[in-house]
Amino acid sequence: MVAVVYDGVGQATFVQSLECLKVRGQMVLFGWSSGRVTPFDLHSLNAKSLSVTNPGLQHYTATRQELLESAKALFHVVGQGVVKDFL
Repeated sequence: MVAVVYDGVGQATFVQSLECLKVRGQMVLFGWSSGRVTPFDLHSLNAKSLSVTNPGLQHYTATRQELLESAKALFHVVGQGVVKDFL
């Protein structure tokens, strides 16, 4: 069981992503490479007090200042070796 799942696949992995969360876990749905998630019963999240968020990049980089701050933070973690190239 994990505290957070970052799911960029969508439909094909959505249920499994929820199932691997521990109590009070959170899922961040940021992509739909396998298709959009089909509607589901929100009350099912209550069984483990789960939360799901679906952020859109455009809301975090709406201004030039936000974009520059985000880029600076990204380059900082890349420089520290936290983000790695998987190619």
